[in-house]
This record gives sequence, C-alpha cells and structure tokens, in this order.
Amino acid sequence: MDQLKLNSAVNANLQNTINTSLILNHVRKLGTTYRSEISKALNLSLPAVSRAVDRLIESGYLIERKIITKLGRQAHEVEINALLGVSIGISIELPTMKIARMDMAGRIATVEEIILDTGGKRIEELVMEQLEYFLKQRQFIDDREVPVVALTIAVPAAIDLDRGEVYAVLYRNMKELNINPESIGKIVISHAHGDHTGGFHGFSDFKRLSGLSRIVPCHCTQHKSKILKMFPDVSLECGAGLVLEE
Repeated sequence: MDQLKLNSAVNANLQNTINTSLILNHVRKLGTTYRSEISKALNLSLPAVSRAVDRLIESGYLIERKIITKLGRQAHEVEINALLGVSIGISIELPTMKIARMDMAGRIATVEEIILDTGGKRIEELVMEQLEYFLKQRQFIDDREVPVVALTIAVPAAIDLDRGEVYAVLYRNMKELNINPESIGKIVISHAHGDHTGGFHGFSDFKRLSGLSRIVPCHCTQHKSKILKMFPDVSLECGAGLVLEE
C-alpha cells in the first residue's frame, strides 16, 4: 500500500497520528486482519501497532474479535466498527444522479440511480429532495441505527488543457452556490489532477492556515515552498516511501 515518507524528524504525537491513520486505512482495505500482520505490512514495530490499535478500539473506530483458527489456536481479528457510521455519496451528471450508502469499511450497501427533471426546479432543490428521501431509509445493525457521518457530492468538470483551467459543469464557484468559505472546516484532495486541485493554485491568504494541526501542501498549490517555510512545525513534505515509527 502507499506509505508516507518524511524527509525530516517530527514530534512523537505527530508520528502517532500518522501511524494511526495508516493502520486504520490498512484495516479498512483488508476488512479483517491481525496486529502482527499490520506490523509486517506497514513495517512498524508490534508495540507501536498495538498502541495505535488500542487507541482506535477505545475511540470506537475498530473492534477486535476472538476467533479459533483452523489449527485450533486462539487469535484476535481486527476490523472496522460497522456501527460507527455510514457515508452518503452523490454523483451528478445531468440528467442522472446516483446516490449510494457505504459503511466505514468501504462496503457499498445500496445504490440508486435517478433521472432528474431539470425543467422546473433548481438543481440543488432536486438534489435535496432526493437526499432527504434517501436518508429516510435508515440502516440498522443488530437493532441499532447506524448514523450518517459523512456526505460527499461529485460533479463533472471540463478541463482546458491549453489554458490549464478547470470549468465546473454545474457551478463556476462557491459564490454561485452561496457557500461561505469560512464555513469550510476541512478539504480532502484524493489526488493531484487539475480537476481536483485547480481551485487552490491561486490561494494566497496564508493567515487562514494558522491554527491548523497539520498542513500537507502537495501539488494543490503553487505556493508550496512558502507554506512550508511559514509553518515549519506543522507542515509535512508528501510522497510515497517510508512509514514513520516511534
């Protein structure tokens, strides 16, 4: 799996956070696994893995089950806690809207495809109607309702390769959507393609980064070196390579 490489030392708390994130993602990909397997796969010491797994279990992200192997030995399987929540994903490519429910382990529970009637209401009104209807279909495990913990919306975009510009099909910017930038708490970028990162290249109001616990300015900004210089204590160089370990 992809691993994080850092060219300089960081504090122990940050190392713990990064290792915990890597372990959680590894368990999510495998479905079920063991502490020893995590240690070997991520090249982390078993004590470091055990500390991180214990924290994740205490926080409710993971659960651990005692099983009997085919050889009659006791073992403890680690897996994502399915009761933690589900995420809702919406993909819009007019006139089609797809909406899906996925658990924290990455398993898709339900998918619906809807044809939107764009002749009357605004797009956001149509999307909200379908989302509200979808959310009424609650999910239960062992008579316990699983909460919705995340919502993502994807829209197609057109890329001008000559100018290096990205044009959203539905809306050109946050202003058209009446979204206040101050209301955005976190932004997650999956990869460094222009249709995912183009809107960040012109960002230069660096004071808004003050107070963040971690900044990883990869390829989403032309001011990467300046950000690393301004926030050396919380900024990290990104890339594939070694895993941090205590």
